[in-house]
Amino acid sequence: MSGYHHGNLREAILERAAEVVETGGVEAVSLRALARDLGVSSTAPAKHFQSRHDLLRTLAKEGYKGATRAVLSKVNGEDFIHPNTMAKAFVGWAVDNPSLFSTIMHPDITRHADDELKAALADFAAAVRHSLAKAQELGWQEDRSIDELFHSAIAFVRGLALNVSDPLFKDVAGELDQTQIADIIDQFFPRNL
Repeated sequence: MSGYHHGNLREAILERAAEVVETGGVEAVSLRALARDLGVSSTAPAKHFQSRHDLLRTLAKEGYKGATRAVLSKVNGEDFIHPNTMAKAFVGWAVDNPSLFSTIMHPDITRHADDELKAALADFAAAVRHSLAKAQELGWQEDRSIDELFHSAIAFVRGLALNVSDPLFKDVAGELDQTQIADIIDQFFPRNL
């Protein structure tokens, strides 16, 4: 990574932090190291982020916002996104954005969640719940509560995204192509609503 050259330092810090997360994990993020990588003083990041946790929360917020945008981009003028389409959009987003995905999944970040991070997650959850409720109105899983559907859908989709984006898991279990991922999602969320 080349040094920072008089642009938006906050964005440069976030971009470099995402690169560090992708190659070394959340634990590898250090404000001092980011400053060194960007060629700025060790105190410069403090102008934008109060702490390492503040920086990681910001990455997680961006992650949830990005996941929500990816899912909602599939609306196509309707107020309903099929759960199948939503699941494929989320898994695709997670594979395309491994650093943001690992950030939203990391327990230390959720442990230090602030109101803004909670709001970003709530927006994402609301989009998922709305989709599931609409699918229920069309006859899918009518006998289950929205809470049950929400938790099982999130567990399935996050777990699948984790499996297909984790290099160690892929080495041990084998890599799935996009068609195989779509087939797995089709089994969980049938298209025939």
